[in-house]
Amino acid sequence: MPIKSELEVTGIVAFYNYKEGIDYLLKKAYIGPFIYMPLALLLLGVLRQSISSLVSFFIYLVFGFLAAIFTYQVLSLIMLKKVGKEYETNPLLNSEVKFTINEEGITRRISSKSYNYYTWIDFRKGIELDNTFLFFVSDNQALYVPKTFFQSTEELAMVKQFAGQNKLIKLK
Repeated sequence: MPIKSELEVTGIVAFYNYKEGIDYLLKKAYIGPFIYMPLALLLLGVLRQSISSLVSFFIYLVFGFLAAIFTYQVLSLIMLKKVGKEYETNPLLNSEVKFTINEEGITRRISSKSYNYYTWIDFRKGIELDNTFLFFVSDNQALYVPKTFFQSTEELAMVKQFAGQNKLIKLK
């Protein structure tokens, strides 16, 4: 019987890891204003029949992008406050978490409060961000595994190897 390799890592998920995952989930919401705001203002100009020249067309377009930038900034501030409050008030997010990663899947233990075992088939997809691995259980729920938990690049390579054995999960 072959010896199964297993990796155990422990730590506390930092706020920036949590925020990085939330930003990944909301990237489509952040892109929306840059598409719809300029189009809406151009449509408004056409309906008001005030776009009679190329100059007025560009004025509406510039104001559309300015409105999109403003909307993006407001959305970012609102989400930063919401994510910060959620991170501070959720005791499971700021507790020490222990991950056991092997060929079968990932086990997550949060002290005596929570124990979850996921096989690689349970994950819909896996994403490698700059500081975090995200393994999606559903479209909106992910397992955050910070890269700072790992002691070496060999351990990071093991995670990629285990995840790579599943065809649905592609990591960098």
